Amino acid sequence: MHITRSMEDRADSLSAEANEVNNQIDKVTRLSNLSLKLFSWFVQNGHARDEYDEKDIRKFMTQNLPSGAGKETGFYERLYFYQSYTWYAFIRQDFLQYYRYAQKQVDLFEEFPLMKRVETSHHIKAMHYLLKGIASYGPF
Repeated sequence: MHITRSMEDRADSLSAEANEVNNQIDKVTRLSNLSLKLFSWFVQNGHARDEYDEKDIRKFMTQNLPSGAGKETGFYERLYFYQSYTWYAFIRQDFLQYYRYAQKQVDLFEEFPLMKRVETSHHIKAMHYLLKGIASYGPF
């Protein structure tokens, strides 16, 4: 509340911290929205059926994927990044990529076991996607 001369650096520190939190929230929101938009694309269009659909979904993904999204280390950034690529692969019927990103979701919950209790529905969805990926792609 009160910043004195002895705490000049504190104002800069608090400002930088607020900007960092704001950037993190923005990344999570953009990735979550991408996952939702891909799901919506699938509901409206189904699987990519031809070259036009493939081109359309690739363009959509390229335009909406935040730069550097694959390098994030936070739980939610990674979860929504993996979900987005799971939907992207499902739409394109690339079941190997689908399986890989579903596995990454399940592995993320193993890396952050507390999140199984916090985000139970996402954990169950991740396991569902993985089982569907195994069923679609066949034995490994």
